[in-house]
Amino acid sequence: MKIFENNHLTEEGRHLCAEADTRPEDLKIKTFDDFKAQVGHAEVAEIRFNHYKNKRLRKLMTISKLMEHLAVQRRIDAEQAD
Repeated sequence: MKIFENNHLTEEGRHLCAEADTRPEDLKIKTFDDFKAQVGHAEVAEIRFNHYKNKRLRKLMTISKLMEHLAVQRRIDAEQAD
């Protein structure tokens, strides 16, 4: 089960984002320099970067839990099919 492949969201990744009520853009990897280029001030950029990084990690954890749940459900379904 993959969310990204070659730095692009997979079909399964889109499904998981929808299930987690997460915008795929919120999972995009952004660097500190991306924020600094937008703001210009290092202090403000650092605050925004840290906020984004923490928010992204929370969303990835939610998706990770969904992936785990789906994997367990698939195993149960496979066992019941046997």
